[in-house]
Amino acid sequence: MTICTPAELIEEFQIKEDPKKYTEPVIDYTDPMLEECYRMKEEFAAKFNSLEELSAHLRQVQEECRRKGMKVV
Repeated sequence: MTICTPAELIEEFQIKEDPKKYTEPVIDYTDPMLEECYRMKEEFAAKFNSLEELSAHLRQVQEECRRKGMKVV
């Protein structure tokens, strides 16, 4: 079983829309992968004040998963 991180999944996809088309910071919901990335980004930005806080939280979640016996890649 292979588990991919969102970053690894994103690398497999290319933006299909022309970035010059969007001059305002409007979310482009034409690509489902981008939609999920934008949703996660907004959720993390609302919950955490810095990248360090987010990293600490993700390490804590990863440790909890390991204690429960989940394999973390």
